[in-house]
Amino acid sequence: MPILLRLGEITLKSNRTRGRFESLLVHNIIAALKMEGLKDFQILRERGRIFIYLRDEELERKAIDVLRRVFGITSLSPVKELCFKTLSDIAKYAEELFKDYVKDRSFAVRVKRVGKHDFTSLDVAREVGAVLYKYAKRVNLTNPERTVYVEIRNDKAYFYTEVIRAFGGLPIGSEGKVVALVSGGYDSAVAAWFMLRRGAKVEYVFCNLGGLAHELGVLGVLKVLAEKWSYGYSPVLH
Repeated sequence: MPILLRLGEITLKSNRTRGRFESLLVHNIIAALKMEGLKDFQILRERGRIFIYLRDEELERKAIDVLRRVFGITSLSPVKELCFKTLSDIAKYAEELFKDYVKDRSFAVRVKRVGKHDFTSLDVAREVGAVLYKYAKRVNLTNPERTVYVEIRNDKAYFYTEVIRAFGGLPIGSEGKVVALVSGGYDSAVAAWFMLRRGAKVEYVFCNLGGLAHELGVLGVLKVLAEKWSYGYSPVLH
């Protein structure tokens, strides 16, 4: 099952800048997954989207937890993928996937579409909604108990029910290098995290103002920043 990644702010950049940022993001994704022991995967890059294909689907949740902490990713969803020829193909597959999911519940269908087709996004929502309606309690477009998402990109359709929020920002390496002075307070660690989120590579200068116990506490915080939030480069501690 692929994992669909949404890039948010990166998509607002110029073509040249967006291409560079997306390449950086792919580099950081590869580094993150490999650092966490996930080595058997493939990456497909499309405009505004990146797809991760894991050979071992049992590692999906672990991969999602890692990817949420790669800056530049706004949200992600585990998806089912279909190569289709007609709108009917999409509706039939959606029925197979979601008939139990919407059973006796109110539901809504949300559709996004990229590419040229002989149907509109509204047509897809109507067709998918029609095949699921017989299983559900009712349609509720305002506050549904269940939401079915369909994203169509050229000749492929992606189906999902989850939108998992990530931390957004820009990929690390896109905004140069900064230095964070760390003396033990949480404010410096938080400031460093926000600079990482804005795409900067952060180096750390530690001022020990409290002895060995203080030093170990600060190093523990920096270890978390380095190992869980700094994918794509190796932070330096001075």
